[in-house]
Parts: sequence; C-alpha cells; structure tokens
Amino acid sequence: MQNNKNKINQFYLTMIQAYKYNGWLYHTWQPLYLIDKNNDYLFCASNSMYVLTSKKNSATCFKHCQESCLTCWFFFEKEWFNIKITINKKERTVTYYINIASPYLLESGVIKYIDFDLDYRCIKYLDSNNIKWHELDVKEFMENKNKYHYPMSILTIINKAKFRIEKLIELNYFTDNFSYERLINCLDDINFNELEPCCARSK
Repeated sequence: MQNNKNKINQFYLTMIQAYKYNGWLYHTWQPLYLIDKNNDYLFCASNSMYVLTSKKNSATCFKHCQESCLTCWFFFEKEWFNIKITINKKERTVTYYINIASPYLLESGVIKYIDFDLDYRCIKYLDSNNIKWHELDVKEFMENKNKYHYPMSILTIINKAKFRIEKLIELNYFTDNFSYERLINCLDDINFNELEPCCARSK
C-alpha cells in the first residue's frame, strides 16, 4: 500500500452494495471516498458512514446504523475476498474483517460484490503484539449454500479462498501490509468533511 497524498488531487464519492447469491441487496454502506484504484486493489475510506440493512424479501425497506470510526475497505479484481479495517483511535484498536466474496464490480459509481457468508476477524490492540483470528458465520454459510443452491463451482472457489486467506493469516499478510501505521500515513492528513466529492468512475 502506497502513500497517495501527493498523487491524488480529487477523491471520488462512492458507496458499497453487498448482495447475496440470489440477487438480494442486503447491505449498503455510504458515503465513502475512493482513495486509490490500481491494478492490485481499490481502496476507499470514510470516517463516518451509514450502514443500511434491508429486510429479507424486500428490495426497498431498510434499517440503518452509523459507524463513526475511521474505516478502510480494500477490494480486488482477482481475489475472492475483500478487507474491511476499522481504526478506533480512542480504544487504540484495529479490527480486521476479511469477507469471502466475489471480485468487485464498479458500476455507475457504486462498488458491488456478492457476499458468500464466511468471514475472518481479528481485533489488534496497538499496545500488544497478540493477534488471534476467528472464523465467523459458518452456520450462516451452511444454511445459505442450501437455500441459494450454491453450485459446485462456487463451493470450490470458496474453499480455495478459505485456504488462501488462512495461509495469508499465517504469514501476517493482513496485519503487516495493512497496518495501522501504513493506513494512518495514507489518511491522517485527509479531512473527509472538506473533500470535494465527485462521482466514482466505473471500470
């Protein structure tokens, strides 16, 4: 991850939409700013955003909550996972959330992906070197693979993604390459409240 302060003069406003395999839009995060887009990843961030959760079997009825910590998202064109990192300076924690999902699609300024339920999470305290990861939502995955009839090709991809994530965890890839110091170095001088928003460009 590179420092983009001197490279980017304008940040693009975007939102994130997470779908289930049957096309149900169940989570939306907004607003976020697209900080960097290159051949490896798409990087967006926000210091305050709304999380909208749709009711089952409804395309329009949402409830919402607000996240006020500094949040960074990394999406990949070739990886079947994305990374959400939340920095809480007051509590001095960095929470890593690795979500097994389809590669992203940037369409009409919106980042879209299909969520495949399984997640890995760790909370790292800045004054400690202890790192412990947990696999989440296994029960949800077992239910949804039957409910949404995941084909064998998707199940194979999910298993490969699990294996790759677990290997990267062993190598400390996420906590080293997306460390607190690197993220703060990229974002600490950005005042999100004073940014001039523009529409994010599609692929």
